[in-house]
Amino acid sequence: MEQDPSAVEASPPVGNLPAPTLASPAPAAGGVASTETESKSAWWWFAGLGLLALLAIVAAWALRRSRAKTVPPQIEPPVVRKGGGQDGGPTVAASRAALTLRPEAIRLSRSVMAATLSYRLTVLNRGTEALSNVVIEADLGSASGDRPVEQQVAMADTALEPRHTMPRLAPGQSARFEGKLQLPLSQAGILRQGDTPLLVPLLRLRTIADGIAPQAQTLAIGQQGTGGSGRLQPFRLDEGPRGYEPLAQRALD
Repeated sequence: MEQDPSAVEASPPVGNLPAPTLASPAPAAGGVASTETESKSAWWWFAGLGLLALLAIVAAWALRRSRAKTVPPQIEPPVVRKGGGQDGGPTVAASRAALTLRPEAIRLSRSVMAATLSYRLTVLNRGTEALSNVVIEADLGSASGDRPVEQQVAMADTALEPRHTMPRLAPGQSARFEGKLQLPLSQAGILRQGDTPLLVPLLRLRTIADGIAPQAQTLAIGQQGTGGSGRLQPFRLDEGPRGYEPLAQRALD
């Protein structure tokens, strides 16, 4: 029996995974507000850094996608459905389902040993068919000039750590999740501006559900640039442990 989306309750989480908070339906969220008042400091020139390694990742990723688009299309004869469209049931359901994931980086806290990111995720079914077995995978990495782009951004064909699950998401229904991801600094890629070590966390996400192709996205996390420049400022690692809030984020894909 189909449930009314407005009456769906959060199902018990799998293992230690946090249970979602549901809304039905949720309006489209605007951009994440990440304004903060910053005093002029001796390291204002880091805004000019522009995250060179990050830009290299974006450029490599764009080149990869542009090359993929140049592959000549293969023309295939049309497929005639039989039996009133019964043979194409799963395909029709997949085409009518549109899964949207909106991530929000809330707070970054850094100790001597690790960086911990608090985040919020909103998943929304914009399609006309219900989605089953929705799983959100996530991990926290960092920008580096020493690793290939494929090892730094989320890929649709590469699984990450399952973080949140939902058995069913009705048309127009949304679910909200919150959690934390930790990055040991011993495993982080460290950028340098002169003698200053810098960290640019990368929030990597992958969403899967029955009947649709996996979706992947990567966000660079930083501090808001000074003067309304819109540039992300990296986190300095030569300072003592501290927390940063609010945060700025930028999608790499």
